Amino acid sequence: MVPAFTEAITRVSVPSHFKPGCGIVEPHAAVVRQPYVVAKTLVTVHQTQPCNQGYTYCRVLNLSMKSCVIRRGDPLAKITEANSVRVVTQSVAPNVKERPSLTMEEKSKQISVLGLQINRQNMDDSTYEQLCSLLFEYKDIFAVKLSDLTGSNIIQCHIETKGDPFRMRPYHSNAE
Repeated sequence: MVPAFTEAITRVSVPSHFKPGCGIVEPHAAVVRQPYVVAKTLVTVHQTQPCNQGYTYCRVLNLSMKSCVIRRGDPLAKITEANSVRVVTQSVAPNVKERPSLTMEEKSKQISVLGLQINRQNMDDSTYEQLCSLLFEYKDIFAVKLSDLTGSNIIQCHIETKGDPFRMRPYHSNAE
């Protein structure tokens, strides 16, 4: 069961002729009539040892107002082999340059530019260096100005109200 307005990642079986490796999962034609959608994703196909049955995981999004039940055996998606996918390592990608390592003073200077002030009074040097390294590594996720904090426009909800608002007296709930 997938509750309303949620996403679920569910384990799905893969046909036995499909070899373990990379695959692309796409929505099945039967899903078009359902209240949920299946995301097109790149997946890894695994294989269980005793029966050599393949499986992978599928992302299902329920965008309806009601919970939906996906029954065992219902076709969710189709899978195709992804032949051109390979893992990129540093030796394969020569154009990827490593960042030069910065000194602790340079890192703390860039952190202070973000407006983050670190009080060193209650921490030792190793803790301070770890904290600076962590903040420097994830410096791009901090909002520097208020306009960086944007809202989400992914979904809009309309709350339908009927009648005038009313107020009820608070009451104690049962301990059970």
